[in-house]
Amino acid sequence: MRLDWARFRGTDCLRVTGFPPRAHGALRVYPTELVAAARASNLAPIDGEFHVDGPAVAFVPRLPFVAGMSYTVMGSDIDDVGALTITRPAPDTTPTTRVVAIHPTANEIPRRQFRLANGDVWIGSIAAPPDADGRAPCVFRISSPGLVGSTVVEWEPATP
Repeated sequence: MRLDWARFRGTDCLRVTGFPPRAHGALRVYPTELVAAARASNLAPIDGEFHVDGPAVAFVPRLPFVAGMSYTVMGSDIDDVGALTITRPAPDTTPTTRVVAIHPTANEIPRRQFRLANGDVWIGSIAAPPDADGRAPCVFRISSPGLVGSTVVEWEPATP
């Protein structure tokens, strides 16, 4: 018996060759880490369908196979089919995006940057300085020594 990854009618499947296709009812598919539990109990195999595909049997699971997970195909307890294991290839994890810059690059953000699409100004839970009249930009500086809950917000007079 041999296992390969393949496609059956456009869906990923396990292709089993070297096994009498008409006897596919004796085959069961489990995640490899559950094989011992399956042998010791009545644990149900992965839900799916077996399809005779020429000289092979294609197993199409109800839910897709998981990348990087190993699967074991085995026969019933009363036949002499040995268990075979195959691992689903993991996807290429090469990043497709990278951060090249974050803007603004200054340590301060003018209040006008908090304008909403409708022209309103975002109001946070930080009170504006007493001399802020809403006509000139208010600048605040945010700093933290790295401790949770220790962020410091300081308003600074705008420079013309």
